[in-house]
Amino acid sequence: MAFSFDVPSPASADGDLAGFSQQLSASVARMLCEDKRNRREIAKAMSRLLAEEVTPAMIDAYASEARIGHNIPAARWWALVAVTGRFDVADAIAAQTGARVISGEEIRATELGHIQAQMDELRERERSLKAVRPVVRRAR
Repeated sequence: MAFSFDVPSPASADGDLAGFSQQLSASVARMLCEDKRNRREIAKAMSRLLAEEVTPAMIDAYASEARIGHNIPAARWWALVAVTGRFDVADAIAAQTGARVISGEEIRATELGHIQAQMDELRERERSLKAVRPVVRRAR
């Protein structure tokens, strides 16, 4: 999943986030499935990061779309994102709410774009000031 500069629409209408719990579960399953480590190793890494126990059985439950009563807590979901490095999955989830996730070198590229936009604004301001007729003061 590559980062895109498309601006997502904020979730605001009735039902915009219907099924969001299942999508979170699917995102957990995807991160687990596409990681080279087994679930025990991933659970151990999450446990270290959070300083609390996360077991393979817990992450199995979080990955199941059918187990509605086992939604993953936000802290654990973000720990899984960090442990697996799957900021692309986080971005896809965030886009559903109207936000974006940037990471790594994307942050520098975004900052560069911001600086360039500021410079463009300053150049435009400079042009508008140069177009103003000079003020000549007359002695009284």
